Amino acid sequence: MEMPVEWMLGSRSYNNFNYAAINPIAFNDLWISIYFLIALIWLFINTTNPL
Repeated sequence: MEMPVEWMLGSRSYNNFNYAAINPIAFNDLWISIYFLIALIWLFINTTNPL
């Protein structure tokens, strides 16, 4: 993958890549917003199409 680490993590430090990939606490606002959006989509699907 040729995309820069700064774009992937939304971070200004290349050294934070491994730490953020291992430690969920190190995730920044970009990852939090992505997972929050996925959670909202999952909640919408499960509430509109109950099993």
